[in-house]
Amino acid sequence: MRTALMPLRFPLAFAVAALMAWTGCTSEEVTESADEGVPVAVLQASAQSFQDRLDLTGTLETDDDATLSAEVGGRLQSRAALGTQVQAGATVARIDPTQARAAQRQAEAQLRAARAAEAQAQDSFDRQEPLYRDSVISAIEFENVRAQLNQAEAQVEQAEAALEQAQDRLNNTTISAPFAGSIQEHFVQVGEQVGAGTPVLRMVSTERMYLTVGVPERYINDINPDAAVDVGFRSLAGESLQGQIAFVGGTVNPRNRTFRVEVELENGNGRLHPDMVGRVLLPRQQLENVVVVPRRAIERDEDGYRLYVVANPDGDTPRVASRLVTLGPTAQGRTAILDGLEPGAAVIVTGQNNAAEGDRANIVERYATLDEAMIDPASTQRPVSTSR
Repeated sequence: MRTALMPLRFPLAFAVAALMAWTGCTSEEVTESADEGVPVAVLQASAQSFQDRLDLTGTLETDDDATLSAEVGGRLQSRAALGTQVQAGATVARIDPTQARAAQRQAEAQLRAARAAEAQAQDSFDRQEPLYRDSVISAIEFENVRAQLNQAEAQVEQAEAALEQAQDRLNNTTISAPFAGSIQEHFVQVGEQVGAGTPVLRMVSTERMYLTVGVPERYINDINPDAAVDVGFRSLAGESLQGQIAFVGGTVNPRNRTFRVEVELENGNGRLHPDMVGRVLLPRQQLENVVVVPRRAIERDEDGYRLYVVANPDGDTPRVASRLVTLGPTAQGRTAILDGLEPGAAVIVTGQNNAAEGDRANIVERYATLDEAMIDPASTQRPVSTSR
């Protein structure tokens, strides 16, 4: 039994009867037409290079995609508008600094008081130390003076730390851009109260994008980490972009048995955006001097995979013959033939489903190259029409 990518052929008797009923021809006229042979289109096979590529889909991501949150609580005073382009370090949002500024002034005052107390304790120590050396005061009295100085110095350090915290809190009322990019999303409105850690806005840079792809684990040793790849997006009307493999994961996701591959894409014109879905062709292996045919030309039966050719295609009696073949990889609707088909053979690429071994062939189309035999060079399955 033959299994093909095209519909199964009608029995010859049925085809002849249908043709007679449709045209009103006599059986002699139909028989004469049938004697011309089964109409087929053929490709002259040739040895060539074949790039095996995995056809996969992935999602665009960027390393510079950050949700910026408030570091201190308070009322949201301002924020950058959606779509605003900002440079790294620019202010994109601000929390009302009134309370933080007051806390800073209080910390400054406490530091001044602590330093005054330290100066007084130092002066007392300096005056009491000679008296202790001259035995005018006791050791216990002098140790009390020393302890007061140590306590004053500690209070200064504590006040300095408090002032530093107050300054940090005041600085943190300003939310700054960690990189150059644009504002893409707001999470709170101006005037709302936020707490520390509350998301305020989302910022994205799309200058460099990565298409992340999950590749089946059986190919984990086949992907070249430095290979150039072709990437296409439906929104770009089929335009092909050049990308570079930037990362090949070494671990397999246990949930879907895939490993992660990242393809880096330049996006200077800003046409690519996060979460867009793209189609990528990942190079796997390069075969040399192999015959390549359209996948639709291949049939499968109980003996294996089979191609149909026209023997003596330029003679008076071209006949259909079959070849059992060994298949190599398939990419973009094209299959490499590793064994069983010689270069120069006239491979039937359309009409083989209506032909059988030994049938007379009527060649109505000849393709000199593989690209000509494909309706669309990027096509996979669509059959070629033989009516031209």
